[in-house]
Amino acid sequence: MPPPRSNHYFYTCGIEIEAVDYDTVEKGMTFLTFPKQKYVVFKHIGPSNEIPNTYGELWKVFDKEGYKIKVGMPEIEIVKTSMFRKEETAEYEMEIWLPVQ
Repeated sequence: MPPPRSNHYFYTCGIEIEAVDYDTVEKGMTFLTFPKQKYVVFKHIGPSNEIPNTYGELWKVFDKEGYKIKVGMPEIEIVKTSMFRKEETAEYEMEIWLPVQ
């Protein structure tokens, strides 16, 4: 089962920053700002190849609780830098943020 439910799914990778010096931004970089939004947050713990299973379980909760994805808002996966090179271990963690109406 593929993780996203959106017909407009795209994947991007980025980092959160507090401020930016626009004069030092390299050509080709893109800045995205996200408006304030209510999210339901789930945590995946375990090897990254088990992430689809986590999505399957969270969709069950999503449906049971009657949550609806807010169209046009980003669905976010957050992985801390401390998880680098731990993707295939039982201690790997990430958060899945889903925007709700």
